[in-house]
Amino acid sequence: MRTSDDYEAAIDYVVRRFQTVNVRYIRTIMKRVRKICDEPMDGLDMIEILIAMDADLRMLEEDLAQAFVLAGHDVRKICQNVVDDTLMEPSFQKALGGDAFPEQARLNIARMAADMARTAVQHFSRILQRIDLRGRYQKAVEQAVLNNSLGSEDPVRDIRRTVMDTGEQGITATSEQGRQDSLEALIRQEITSDINQLSQQSSQEAGRALGFDAYEISAHFAPAIDHAPIQGHVLMADEYEKMQSGEDFTDIDGNVYAGFPRPIMGINCKHIAVSFSTQFSVRRYTPERLQEILTANEEGCEFEGKHYTMYQATQMMRYLERQTRKKKAAAIACDAMGDKAGQRSCQMKINELASRYSQLVKISGLRPQKNRMVVPGFKKMDV
Repeated sequence: MRTSDDYEAAIDYVVRRFQTVNVRYIRTIMKRVRKICDEPMDGLDMIEILIAMDADLRMLEEDLAQAFVLAGHDVRKICQNVVDDTLMEPSFQKALGGDAFPEQARLNIARMAADMARTAVQHFSRILQRIDLRGRYQKAVEQAVLNNSLGSEDPVRDIRRTVMDTGEQGITATSEQGRQDSLEALIRQEITSDINQLSQQSSQEAGRALGFDAYEISAHFAPAIDHAPIQGHVLMADEYEKMQSGEDFTDIDGNVYAGFPRPIMGINCKHIAVSFSTQFSVRRYTPERLQEILTANEEGCEFEGKHYTMYQATQMMRYLERQTRKKKAAAIACDAMGDKAGQRSCQMKINELASRYSQLVKISGLRPQKNRMVVPGFKKMDV
């Protein structure tokens, strides 16, 4: 069976497709901007610039569309892996006692996987429709033309802020909530949500077919405060429904919990509820281990003069990872412009972020996820 690390690697693989297109987008803009900066004002032909920009955008739109098609294929494979892992779950195999899985349940789970993959593709299509490649490209071109018309003595220096902003922002799309997010963040959120939903749905469908009578909530290090007390615990089916409805509920050990508004698998929740049998299943976590996680979360760590719970420390890690990706993309933009001073400035910031990240990992004991700081095409500069 695949581990969470395996699925994380699969998500990274899909995200990398879009990061590659994003870097191509940045370099394409910078190539055009640099050409404008190098041209004398009386040699600029705005019609020619606009025609070239349209040609660039058509090429980039094709690249982006192809990335979404390939991502759809990737997600189908991931969904099939989730199904395979569900059917091989030890407690299910123990309940089957060597018999084959009920055919109807197998068909239902396969249908869930196909539906989830189809839903992901539909979501990808909506994300694609909310991407504006032209806006950022046009803004950078207009700034380059303006600087040129003003007779800038150092056009590369004078447009540096625009170049860095273009790199840091890259390709963005409007989220369902109406805010602008990076394309890679939206893709990662979409696939992570799909995997979690399918894992939960397929497990619960299998459990129903085999007469499983309860649910076990998954557990992870550094949980959010509202779900921390219940993670890793087992609830009978009726108590699970109460929890999901926001009512007070009781686990199978008799522990009573006050209801909370955000359900398991709700917004920004990484927990899932898998089928559990009081006859065949073995708990994944001992009470001692769960208490260790809670204690460690509350004890947290001191970072840069401030106390962080482990949950807050993970949020700081995600922030540092995002900032590092942005600065690496900005460095790529500066490199494409031939702006060594700007590239050096970006590298110094990257080094600072790396130092802070290493310090946080050392102090907190959290596992580093340097895969989340990778930007294709970035080359470190000696400073």
